[in-house]
Amino acid sequence: MDLDGLCAGLRNGRNVSVRWMLLHMIEETARHNGHLDAVRELVDGIMGE
Repeated sequence: MDLDGLCAGLRNGRNVSVRWMLLHMIEETARHNGHLDAVRELVDGIMGE
């Protein structure tokens, strides 16, 4: 797979690279994992390291 290839998805009216899309998905996954960790801490009261 060529990371500099363009994806069909658009962002602000322009195509984005596969590299941008992959990094965006990693960032979003990490953000949502952080949200789930905060909810888990509220539920069970145990804080992670």
